[in-house]
Amino acid sequence: MHGSLMVYRRARHDGVRLLVGVAVCVLLLVGATQGQATESAALAGPVTTLDAPSGPVLPRIVGGVGAPEGEWPSIVALLNLSVADGWNAQFCGGTLIAPRVVLTAAHCVVNSSNVQRLPNTINVAVGPLDLRTITAEQRIAVSAITVHGAYNRSIGHPDDVALLTLAGAATATPMPVISAAQAGLLAPGDVARIAGWGNTAYPGSAYPYFLQQAQVPLVSNDSCFVYYNSVFVAAKMLCAGYNAGGVDTCQGDSGGPITRDVAGTRTLIGVVSFGEGCALVGVPGVYARLSNYLAFILGNSDVTTYLNTQNATPTVISVTNAGSAVTVQWSVPPANWTTSS
Repeated sequence: MHGSLMVYRRARHDGVRLLVGVAVCVLLLVGATQGQATESAALAGPVTTLDAPSGPVLPRIVGGVGAPEGEWPSIVALLNLSVADGWNAQFCGGTLIAPRVVLTAAHCVVNSSNVQRLPNTINVAVGPLDLRTITAEQRIAVSAITVHGAYNRSIGHPDDVALLTLAGAATATPMPVISAAQAGLLAPGDVARIAGWGNTAYPGSAYPYFLQQAQVPLVSNDSCFVYYNSVFVAAKMLCAGYNAGGVDTCQGDSGGPITRDVAGTRTLIGVVSFGEGCALVGVPGVYARLSNYLAFILGNSDVTTYLNTQNATPTVISVTNAGSAVTVQWSVPPANWTTSS
């Protein structure tokens, strides 16, 4: 690690809107250990230099523009319950991974004194593009907060994951999480996507009303270790960013998603965690590697209930003919992510 600017990419109201890097995540009961080893090997190549592409890229979070309608339906804005205005209330991001469960960063809900926030101080909005348009009816209360048991903000950045259990089910479709069987498909240079409402001007401060998005390449473990040294724990973290800088998450994006298209499906691979500055030359952002947190995520009963429902065998319960149109009603929707290979 160089210099002294390395911080969580947290809430703007906390003074340090952290980078919340995406950790490559594995939600697989069968073969979880093997999948983690495969993923680590895939990203553990030689030190690489990733320059900005010559062609067009998606807008930056730092210096970016708004994401299009429908692009991020499962992204979540974490809001301070006591603040009515959505833009002023938002302090972190998250991702809906089950109808009543949001995955975010632990540092979003644990303060600098290592004290966890109470659930009744937070609510969430799922999928808003413009924070100013969030209504009271769109806010969902949080009934429980579960922080990873090994997380300790006072000693460092590992295990930066937490689950928010919602008081009511969100109607948006949850984001699929990468399985262990798919983890080996990730490699340095693969293009990932990030999104959030964090700072768009670094150095400086400019927080957008509209959701921002960008794309960044995954960086090898060796390359990330060159910069962060022992602060980077490959088994628990992954890095992404251009060697030339200019594209990155920043303060206020913490807890939000980093995704990759896997088998044609937008898939969650990590959580925004920390970094040194934002979008600096040669400095990638760091994300929680979700493949390391399978047991923690599946320990939430709402997640396992959702997965069991998703993976139940769909059966046709009615077929309606209306001229040339045929409507089929299923007992359960087809699964969009699984716990087996």
